[in-house]
Amino acid sequence: MDGASLKLRAGAHTLSYVADPDTTVETPLDQLEIAENLDRAYTVSDSGQVRRITIARDKWPLRAVACHEFKTSMFESAQVRCLFKVTEVIPYEWSAFNRLYEVPLAQARRARSFATEQIG
Repeated sequence: MDGASLKLRAGAHTLSYVADPDTTVETPLDQLEIAENLDRAYTVSDSGQVRRITIARDKWPLRAVACHEFKTSMFESAQVRCLFKVTEVIPYEWSAFNRLYEVPLAQARRARSFATEQIG
């Protein structure tokens, strides 16, 4: 099967799936509504500062695509509800960061490692 595979690891926990971005599937309206209402992103700085930024955009060009071979050892009840492909550049404006709180540096590093580490 052709597709884009993703594998993430955080310690002993894993998450993986294969996306088939060329196969459009019916978009569950409740999932599209949730995705279209996403308007913020969170970051953790090197010092452990958690920040939130609000994103303003005119459109959210999403298309539901097929997802296969979803597996995770993190949550027993986890399941794929929908996988979206962004179909064009998203025109947006970033607001200023809002500082939320500080987390211990080791915890910040673990969160960053989980979010970025791909395994093969």
